Amino acid sequence: MSTSPHTADSRSPRRSTGNPPTSSHAFQALGLAVIALGIAHVATVVLLYPTQLMAFLGSGFGGLYRSPANHVQAFWSTLFGVMVAAAGLLVWWSGRQAWIISIAPGILMTAVGVAGAWFVPIAPFWAAAALGIAALILVVVRRARIRKLPA
Repeated sequence: MSTSPHTADSRSPRRSTGNPPTSSHAFQALGLAVIALGIAHVATVVLLYPTQLMAFLGSGFGGLYRSPANHVQAFWSTLFGVMVAAAGLLVWWSGRQAWIISIAPGILMTAVGVAGAWFVPIAPFWAAAALGIAALILVVVRRARIRKLPA
């Protein structure tokens, strides 16, 4: 069995091999912020576009092809909010379990936020970009701390 701090001990998935836990309250806070962003996104669609959302849902299976653009937009906005909340749950759980987190979610969230803010400046995509940048910073800091731990 390897003693590298980057491999999990088979007895405890919450700790790096032989090292203290690397759980991060910052990752948990970031995860909660991303969950809140997703919930706020869904709530905004439900509160501001209930008619369009219900009309789309009422169009049945395959309704995407028969619905007007604003009905489809309400559906995709709701789905996006649910996926953001799920990603936030994953970040929060990763921080709680002291997992070594990939840099990919931070890159993806930053890219989606920047692209969304570019095409729809009035929408709150900037919040996703800011949270993505925060995730990138936290991953870099956590990896630096893990590398400093004694083997």
